[in-house]
Amino acid sequence: MPPETNLERLRRAFTEVLGEDYDSEIRSLVEGRVWYHAEIGIEEVFNLWVATNVESAADALWIFEPLRVSDRKFLCERFGIQRADIIGKTPKELAEAVLSATGLPILRATGNRIVLANWEHLLALVDNEEDARAAVFARQRAERLLRKILFFYCSTRYGSEFVSMLENPGSLRLHKQLTGELGQTDSTRESRVAKLLTVDGWADLGFLALALRKYSERLAEARATHISGAPLVLFTSQEHEAFSKLSTALQPYTHDRPSQVQSMRQELRDALLEIVAVIAHMIRRGVLPDETLVLETGMSIIGPVFKCLLDTSSSRYFRSVILPTVGRTILVLPSADADYANCDWVESPW
Repeated sequence: MPPETNLERLRRAFTEVLGEDYDSEIRSLVEGRVWYHAEIGIEEVFNLWVATNVESAADALWIFEPLRVSDRKFLCERFGIQRADIIGKTPKELAEAVLSATGLPILRATGNRIVLANWEHLLALVDNEEDARAAVFARQRAERLLRKILFFYCSTRYGSEFVSMLENPGSLRLHKQLTGELGQTDSTRESRVAKLLTVDGWADLGFLALALRKYSERLAEARATHISGAPLVLFTSQEHEAFSKLSTALQPYTHDRPSQVQSMRQELRDALLEIVAVIAHMIRRGVLPDETLVLETGMSIIGPVFKCLLDTSSSRYFRSVILPTVGRTILVLPSADADYANCDWVESPW
């Protein structure tokens, strides 16, 4: 016999937990759907209920819809989640734990729309006089964003150009971890340098912004192209200046500078406004990789394709010779904002 699928395991768990109420509870969830009629067998009704939620539900809580709150622990137990591990979890966290245990994806992708919204939220914090909190988040998000961009381009098309830039860094001061990787001149050097970009702590905002600017200049000199075939304009001098301005605006929040107490909130707000504009422009220019969740892969009439869930709760098909793994979160950069666009992609390390 073939091994039991994730869907079959989930169906068996629900039949055990719901018992004689299984049929009625599952059917009650879908009675209003346009596709439903009473003659459909309960097994197919269950399959369709799961399939439609996997791609369209706003969060993981749909997995608990057929159950009373008191029955959730029994479903958890059937997937190896002990009662001691349930304590302290929110309903959403518990639902995500169940989905992970079943092997079904958690529909969560922090794509560019959410990235931009998160930066706009920092402005709201500053306006609410929570600028110290906004400063902490701003540094974390800025460093993560720049590392994500560097990691993506180093892992897809232009790792050699980044390494070449680091070998002649000019005013860029290299961390000892980076020089250590560069010193090992073997066939894995580019991938090791890219992997180092996923490690927290060693690269600060000033280094990352300058490294990305110098990398962008090197790519321009090499006549690098975007996946679309157009010239690649990765990170402009104005965009570098915006991140440098943010770095300066964050300094009073990490060093005691009483003379700047009156002005630092406004300087942080001004810097955040510029960063929001920069990110929006990079998204429109098509150079900021988007985080997506892989839903399907396969062969189409035009070749290998895969389907991704975007953070807009919509989906899109992309073309790629090498296909990602279903259920994985990837960073993807398409040639155009269209279904079946060719793309570069790499599995997200975050």
